[in-house]
Amino acid sequence: MAKAHKKSKNYRPGDDARAKKRVIPDDPFALLTGPEVRYLIGGVSRTTLYRWLRSGRFPAPDRHLAGMRPTWLRRTIDAWGTQPRPTDADLSAC
Repeated sequence: MAKAHKKSKNYRPGDDARAKKRVIPDDPFALLTGPEVRYLIGGVSRTTLYRWLRSGRFPAPDRHLAGMRPTWLRRTIDAWGTQPRPTDADLSAC
């Protein structure tokens, strides 16, 4: 019998489902939470998003709500989506 796939330790059930249920505003000044941002950029995992933040592939949060919860302006995410992506070779050359 095949083993069931093990979820990563950073998996939080419902993160993506909450983002899908909520209508993500088109207002460029709307603040988006991590699950909403991950949904907008293609459903990447929480770990991948933070890995991209550390490596410079993704813009830093515009604000932190309650001192800890990162949020991004919709216009920041839209601008990031239109920029060409750096390759691994580009990042290692820095």
